[in-house]
Amino acid sequence: MAHLVKFYNSTCGTCGKMAHIDHKVAAELGLGYVKCKVSDIDEYIKFRHILLLRYPTLDDVGYPTYVLVDDLDSPVMLGALRGGFDKGDFRRKLQNMLDNAAAKGGSAA
Repeated sequence: MAHLVKFYNSTCGTCGKMAHIDHKVAAELGLGYVKCKVSDIDEYIKFRHILLLRYPTLDDVGYPTYVLVDDLDSPVMLGALRGGFDKGDFRRKLQNMLDNAAAKGGSAA
């Protein structure tokens, strides 16, 4: 099962707006969903390896950042998004990532 990992911080207004839809869209697409609050050191350490797939030097990290991976333990990045979207656009972008991964022979939901 593919997983959508959300990296966010509690002072980010866009993160809060996306919180109303991101988990719903992940469920609709059959994805596992994980939130990682970057100011929570234990959470961040647990999921940092996934964020580094998208931002190897952590330059230009913005919030929220969503990383779509095939597995949480030994992840391969299937795609990533940053910022806010309306529900339909967010769903379309995630579905496109899943479709592209499937076309390339990667794991998807």
